[in-house]
Amino acid sequence: MSHAGHGSVAVDNQYLEKVYWMFAGSVIGLATIGNVYEQLLAKQRLSAIRKSERDPARPKTWLTRGMATMAAVLRETTYWCTSFGHYFHLPPMGKVLLISANISLVLAMAFYGFDINYKRSFEAIAVRSGHIAITQLPLVFLLASKKNIIGCLTGSSYERLNWVHRWAARTLFIASTIHFGYFIRSWARFDYVARKLEIDPISRTGLGAWAVLLWLFVSSWGPIRNFGYEFFVVQHLLSWAGFVGILAIHLPEQYRVYIWISLALYALDKVLRLGMTAFYNLSIFQRSKLSTSTSLLTCEASFQPMQSRATKVTIHNPPFSWRAGQHVMLSFHSFLPFQSHPFTITSLPSDGKLQFLIQAQTGGTDKIYCQCKESLPPLAKKKVVVDGPYGRIRPLQQFDSVIFVAGSSGASFTVPLFRELVALAKNGGSSALVTKRIRFIWAVKNRGQLAWFENELAESLAEPLDGIVIEVSIYVTCDTDFTQQIEMEKKLGDDTSSSSDVSDDAACGDGNGCCCRATVEDEDAIEATDGGACCCCVPTKEEKMSPPPKRSLVLPDVVNIITGRPAIRTQLRHVLEKARGETAVVACGPRGLVTQVRQDVVYLSDERAVHKGTGAQGIFLHTESFCW
Repeated sequence: MSHAGHGSVAVDNQYLEKVYWMFAGSVIGLATIGNVYEQLLAKQRLSAIRKSERDPARPKTWLTRGMATMAAVLRETTYWCTSFGHYFHLPPMGKVLLISANISLVLAMAFYGFDINYKRSFEAIAVRSGHIAITQLPLVFLLASKKNIIGCLTGSSYERLNWVHRWAARTLFIASTIHFGYFIRSWARFDYVARKLEIDPISRTGLGAWAVLLWLFVSSWGPIRNFGYEFFVVQHLLSWAGFVGILAIHLPEQYRVYIWISLALYALDKVLRLGMTAFYNLSIFQRSKLSTSTSLLTCEASFQPMQSRATKVTIHNPPFSWRAGQHVMLSFHSFLPFQSHPFTITSLPSDGKLQFLIQAQTGGTDKIYCQCKESLPPLAKKKVVVDGPYGRIRPLQQFDSVIFVAGSSGASFTVPLFRELVALAKNGGSSALVTKRIRFIWAVKNRGQLAWFENELAESLAEPLDGIVIEVSIYVTCDTDFTQQIEMEKKLGDDTSSSSDVSDDAACGDGNGCCCRATVEDEDAIEATDGGACCCCVPTKEEKMSPPPKRSLVLPDVVNIITGRPAIRTQLRHVLEKARGETAVVACGPRGLVTQVRQDVVYLSDERAVHKGTGAQGIFLHTESFCW
């Protein structure tokens, strides 16, 4: 390193490229170490419970206590998030810190040693920022893969790294903008911009590559991306192909190696995915699972319309095994050609079938529901293609207490995890899992949504489990006459016919269906202490034409069915106060619900001074939300 003229310090640009990957590799390495430690910790806890040791989820040695304290501090910092109004939600602080660190590193390297106002430094800044931009390209492609090397090392699935992919690409755009902008600034001193672009093909291809990257940057933001996701995916792939093609023309030969590395990573992901998809879906590889010998595809799905605009899809000959909480990319080429959608698997491998609950929203899911309800007879079968399974979560049987929080169709993620824990307890006894308390909270709009997983919950709760406390609460936010019906059945001990004639006038509102948005703090008292008022929820046209039948539930009496919304913080506190080891909180639902759970976990961790000498045990949080 030496001084080279006024206002600048000479630094080898290729050395800075190595520095960037040193930092990126260090972050991946630390995450990998954390993943290995978590896996060893899970094995140690399960081994301890098999040896009948007391409180296996409680750290006992100086090493585990120290790691638990570090984890508690890190979680309080990274879990926290906030929102402004109903639609604008800031990402968790952990994401903000990682994004900020990456952008700060890129800006620091781009401007290090330069006087940004010294005119002779403009082109040097442009050249260096170009080096910094191109060195990020392999990272962007690596994070976009579904068969993700970084995910394998860090214990994260591709969908949990997708936001890193987006922000790595946006950071690349920032570096590219500095690269392009400082060349323009240098040429503008001599009024040479138009002439330079006219006579220099490298400058023109640079402008073209930046313009495509600008479109990718704009179109990847949530409101635009969510406006038409199927269109977004197609244009996104085409735009990236165009960007890489123009970039290959723009770059000198010696720097195209970054493009070849990126394309090699993309090709590896595609080869692995296509290979696994072909193996699972082509009948030539799955002869034993075929119902007919003439079928080309293995998987045959039946479709059943459910209440509240949902479709239950069942594949009776699953070609692979999976774990609770995983999802697949499902393709319905017979009526949704060239589309693939992610859906959570709601069944367990022991059920012998792949099952999905698809709630109709817009786009493909609405077409699936309409096709099922209008065009297909009940349980009609169609050939489908599955790609997966994907998704990872820490084994929940290693935690002392587990709390599930779901909103609406978010139960498609929490119900199979809940069922898996209960099945482990039934089949392996108390020595199969560390968990001593399970709390399941589900907020639904009406009885139609409750019917989605009513049978699965009833089956899991049919028999009490020795040594494990299970508490299940279902909050109904938009069907007060249903909850009144349940209460009357419990009080009168009569059949449905004597209790189903509950007058809608008993509820507030005009009889169109009332939703109670009051927060229920005390389930035993069944009183709304939050002071919230009821507001009327107008049923859809379809709900008016075919309302859900008023019938008795198959759920046992131990399930609390309550009008209102759950007080998440109160429910978490009740479980945490009784926990004798680390607690897992698993939440899935609308973004507002997930944000609230995050805030409450951080609040309680700080209030209880987790692993800071008070004896309060750690809180692990895993969230899924309705967004992409």
